[in-house]
Amino acid sequence: MTANIVRLHVEEDAGKSIHDRFPGATAVDLNRSGVPLIEIVGAPDLRSPAEARAYLLTLKQLLEYVGISDCDMEKGSLRVDANVSVRRAGETTLGTRTEVKNINSFAYVEKALGVERDRQTALVQSGGAVTQQTMLYDSRENSVRPQRAKEESHDYRYFPEPDLPPLVLTPEFVAEQQSELPELPAAKRERFVAQYALSRDHAAVLTADRAVADYYENVLRAGGAGAEPQSAANWVMTEALADAKDHQEQLRVPPAALALVTRKFRPADRSFFASKAG
Repeated sequence: MTANIVRLHVEEDAGKSIHDRFPGATAVDLNRSGVPLIEIVGAPDLRSPAEARAYLLTLKQLLEYVGISDCDMEKGSLRVDANVSVRRAGETTLGTRTEVKNINSFAYVEKALGVERDRQTALVQSGGAVTQQTMLYDSRENSVRPQRAKEESHDYRYFPEPDLPPLVLTPEFVAEQQSELPELPAAKRERFVAQYALSRDHAAVLTADRAVADYYENVLRAGGAGAEPQSAANWVMTEALADAKDHQEQLRVPPAALALVTRKFRPADRSFFASKAG
């Protein structure tokens, strides 16, 4: 699957509307109002709700790896508005799209897109026409309802800001910034497979979070030349991550200590981790 990005622009957060917190009412949260944000606009390349969820998970991981955001959806650090359109088999022109809002998890993104896709499909098959509008997703009812008519981009009357000169990024500047990027998840997964002879599934678990990937390699370094990558991977994926889940996602055991116990205990023996609780 290839998903292209059309543009990325910088805005100020205008706050958000909350439609499912108070029965029969809409609340307005202005706690993040004025905070700088970026909006990433994707191309219409995704063909299913499952692909949309996979794309968002990959994008979130990239943003976290490079330190742009913590991407905490509950705190408003990341929000998703999804466009949906359907077309008959064999047609090449995209149908009229709707935008689904009020989605606060990637699981709900997948569900909301499925509901709206099915609604549009039934409408088209019955001879109706899709109206371009904004839809609200209700997670409790797993349903969508219209909120307002959706404008075209020209209806917003965008125009160049006269007080802001064009920002031109030279190739040299772009290359310099690229050189400062950390190793990205896909490259790290491939390296873990090649360098440590891990399975792709294990490499995916260990590189899902940059902190966990760094922790794993620190365990290997602390173990010295005799460190066994698969044994260390087993400990990190089972006991270390289970312990972190119980303690606010903190990897509490020093890498050198875990490197030591990988040679003395089996991963099923949690006595070492229990002793660290004090």
